[in-house]
Amino acid sequence: MAEKKRLFFAVVPDNTTRLLLAAHLNQYLPEGLPGKTIPAGNWHVTLRFLGSVASIDSDRVIYEASRRLGGDSFPVKLGGLGAFPHSSRAVVLWVGFAVGKEKMEILASQCEDAATAIGLAAEERPFHPHLTLARIRPPRDVRRIIEVVPSVALPFKVAEARLYESYLGCDGTRYTVIERFPL
Repeated sequence: MAEKKRLFFAVVPDNTTRLLLAAHLNQYLPEGLPGKTIPAGNWHVTLRFLGSVASIDSDRVIYEASRRLGGDSFPVKLGGLGAFPHSSRAVVLWVGFAVGKEKMEILASQCEDAATAIGLAAEERPFHPHLTLARIRPPRDVRRIIEVVPSVALPFKVAEARLYESYLGCDGTRYTVIERFPL
């Protein structure tokens, strides 16, 4: 049986942006975020989750992505907090984007094209660029948290997309970069 890898395409903010975002959150939420917090070193924007992919298919997705991912690097700016599915019963707390959403959508669409080119089913959910900050189980009302934390307005430059392999473990999730796709 072929080895499978758990893969996803992502954009990662630079370390300075992650540190400044963490400081911003700590300033307004000194007691911390609700739920299981995602370590700042793991913050990323998932452009397309591929799931478990056979090794041969991971080579194909790299090929297809290298043909499709392109364009120029672009500026983005983080914005305010939000929640999925909604703030009164949140299971995910995230920070969104005030600038650059349209360019992120184009990049996500290119990743989607690479995924479907190797035969993966099309993503049914609409793309919403965000950095997941915490996963909340059971669901919780986070409206007050969203009101308390002002928009962060942190800019950074998106200069590449990455293909990651993720490893789930009892000590948390680890990510390894499989391929970089410069813009």
